[in-house]
Amino acid sequence: MTFDGKELSVFLGIPYAEPPVDGLRFQKPLPVRHIPDPYDATQWPKACVHQKLHQNYLNQEMSEDCLYLNIWSPSLPESTGALKPVMFWIHGGGMIVGSSVEKWYSGHVLAAMGDVVVVTFNYRLNVFGLLYTGAKHAGAPGNMALWDQALALEWVVDNIAYFGGDPNSITVFGESAGSISTSFHILSPITKNLFRRAIMMSGSATNNVCKPEALERVWYNRAVSSGCGKDNENPGQFTPEMIECIQKAPADLFQTERDFGRSPCDLDFLIDGQFVLKNPIETLTSGDYRQDLDLLIGTVDNEGSGDTSIDAKLVADLYFTGLSNNTGADILLQTIGRTFGDYRLTCPTKLFAKGIHKGSERSRVYEYYFNTKFTAGAQLFCSDWMGVCHFDDI
Repeated sequence: MTFDGKELSVFLGIPYAEPPVDGLRFQKPLPVRHIPDPYDATQWPKACVHQKLHQNYLNQEMSEDCLYLNIWSPSLPESTGALKPVMFWIHGGGMIVGSSVEKWYSGHVLAAMGDVVVVTFNYRLNVFGLLYTGAKHAGAPGNMALWDQALALEWVVDNIAYFGGDPNSITVFGESAGSISTSFHILSPITKNLFRRAIMMSGSATNNVCKPEALERVWYNRAVSSGCGKDNENPGQFTPEMIECIQKAPADLFQTERDFGRSPCDLDFLIDGQFVLKNPIETLTSGDYRQDLDLLIGTVDNEGSGDTSIDAKLVADLYFTGLSNNTGADILLQTIGRTFGDYRLTCPTKLFAKGIHKGSERSRVYEYYFNTKFTAGAQLFCSDWMGVCHFDDI
């Protein structure tokens, strides 16, 4: 394809893992064993199973067989011999929605105008990417989404030179849940040495990562509410029968939104002792992460105003019980938006930036503040009165 006068080579739907189905459902991903030769890389992959939240967004064809990536390259090795920097994009969506198939995430503009190789990919979401059934019985280990992302990144390191990309010049970047995921990769022993540049747009891992017992209880309650089990003599702990029920359940059984504001775990990430060794704040304090990181990090002007359109009354009931019902609606909504955005996104992002900056003199940290209104957020959930919303910087 051609964009802005520049010819691009585009490769869609390249598998980076074995399909996570049947016995691999809810398990860590396995590297893809075989890719047919030749391989048809002209079709978009199906999105991972997620919720449908908006008529113009997140309504692609879905499948559990979804671990594929897409590449846009301004040049192939045989054409110039010069390898290009690589931009590795992790999409957002609260770990319950989104995919690399969204029109917002097509890499052609960035590849052409930035003269870089762009990679986007799918990773498992919601129960398929985050389920944790405890340590007592084999079931789901948790953090599968992070392991998916790590495997995709490893695939890029091993193979991107064939597409004109430099494996030694990879920038991992993401927005919202993608930004939070990026921060985990910066801190994790699994991925921290696979890249040395990152861009974090609205969100970090410094907010309410769960311990195993707490997260098992969260998923136990969800399993019971979905019909896979009932409270037993050990409430909060999975049984083999519950795990078997979940493993055999149809995908659409799990297409329900997590209880908003009622989980002790932010996005259901887990301190698993492998990918996430300990609380991210402790890792930042200890300095046990890559010390020569280049980081661009920031937030938009009003990170939380979009959430007021999702369920303003619930947010108000949870966080503003002292306010009168006679309080002006505009004042109430704007106050909720600012407070909710500061708590969920702005403050954790700034805390992470401060931690990286203080942790190493060899790291270079650049912080931005985005306050220009664009159309992406408005098409989803961001009315004019909400100002510059979460997702407007896409």
